[in-house]
Amino acid sequence: MKATGHIFLLLVLLTLWGQLQSKCVQPTTATTTPPGGEKPGICPGPRYIQPKDSSSFCDKFCTSDENCPGNKKCCDEGCEKVCKPPAADKPGDCPARPTAVSSENCTEECTSDSECAGTLKCCFDTCGRKCLPPPGEAPGFCPPNVLPPGIGATICLVNCTNCTEEEKCCPKGCSSVCTRVSPDKPGSCAINPINCFRGTRALCTRDSGCPGDEKCCSHQCGMDCVPPLPDSSSNPNSN
Repeated sequence: MKATGHIFLLLVLLTLWGQLQSKCVQPTTATTTPPGGEKPGICPGPRYIQPKDSSSFCDKFCTSDENCPGNKKCCDEGCEKVCKPPAADKPGDCPARPTAVSSENCTEECTSDSECAGTLKCCFDTCGRKCLPPPGEAPGFCPPNVLPPGIGATICLVNCTNCTEEEKCCPKGCSSVCTRVSPDKPGSCAINPINCFRGTRALCTRDSGCPGDEKCCSHQCGMDCVPPLPDSSSNPNSN
């Protein structure tokens, strides 16, 4: 009887394990691609992932392009499958590579410009490739284009001749002014309601490594680039 009870308990634990893993990695089904269809473009190359940053599991975040939102494709990343925007080059040059370069290989943030936010390009840094601004552009993001309550835009000017290294020419109403930038994009991350038995590999580490308006947020059982919640400061009726 004891042996039978132990076997039954083991079967229950294995069943729970399978349910937890199915919740941990859930491909997002997009409706823009016919079943089995392939989206235009080619996948960016796989990133180098340091062993300390990798997962011992080969997770499949997608199985085909139809599982990926928007224009993203289901791409190979080592033994894993992940959603990525198709490879593309952006205008501009990469900044000069620092002379002091690490001898070790670091986990890469990108392999194509398309994986980077805004005008950022995928460039070699001191260790591996990262999303970096082209020469002459300050790193960081403009705040939401919102005028203070009660102030209307009556005169549209561009006053960006004396921006400091920590400022960008950002829109404000119909004008553009030198504005201190933030390392984070506007908007907020949604609350992640999933409790995971184990974590998955982080698919991003910061907003600059996410294309478009996407932010690097806690998603399912790891970190991923996802659409943000609207910033409350950008909604004049939020208060």
